[in-house]
Amino acid sequence: MNRIQFFHSIRHTRAWIVRITFVLTVLFGAFTQTAGSGGEIVSAASPPASTVPAGSPPRTFIRRLGGGASAPVAMQPRIGQPIRLKIPSINVDAAIEKVGQTPDGAMDVPKDYNNTAWYDLGTRPGAPGNAVVDGHVDSATGKAVFWDLRKLVSGDQIVVVGDDGVERPFIVTASEAYSRANVPLDRVFGSTIETHLNLITCDPSTAFDHTRGEYAGNLVVYARAAS
Repeated sequence: MNRIQFFHSIRHTRAWIVRITFVLTVLFGAFTQTAGSGGEIVSAASPPASTVPAGSPPRTFIRRLGGGASAPVAMQPRIGQPIRLKIPSINVDAAIEKVGQTPDGAMDVPKDYNNTAWYDLGTRPGAPGNAVVDGHVDSATGKAVFWDLRKLVSGDQIVVVGDDGVERPFIVTASEAYSRANVPLDRVFGSTIETHLNLITCDPSTAFDHTRGEYAGNLVVYARAAS
């Protein structure tokens, strides 16, 4: 080996020593930066330690109320929309229309005199509350769907068929006649935890107002869900 080759070899070796020293310095610096204050070694690839105190409950999207673990809530079965009304004792088997309110705030009536109508802003028959169905008592050509409603007595059965195919029976508890101004709206439409069905029609035993095209009184049949 000549002198030029010898010095070249030394320079080459020194370069590798410098590189190795640099790498060790970097690694050692990274190692010391990741050492904990108590001397424990913390992995540089570890996620930050949680700031949640030990024993704290996990964070969830659903907030639990009441402190303890809650029991599962049973899903209530869907109550079908009423589509048919049956009253065997007076031979009624009629379709049910959906109605809301008239412009003056009263419950609307069915378009077809042979149909009944359910107040769809209220409770569905079979659900807790007051479900209300009305129907005409007569028309210009004769009797209508609720002509014989006044013949119902306590204990008679009413059946509402839902669009879910379920027949929901009710038992008549009372039949009351009122002047139009004195219909107890809270009893008929108000809230209750019980399951009620109330049927409304005109009272043909009262005077007929030809100007307004209506009778002076109403008949309301009250029923409850059969147990």
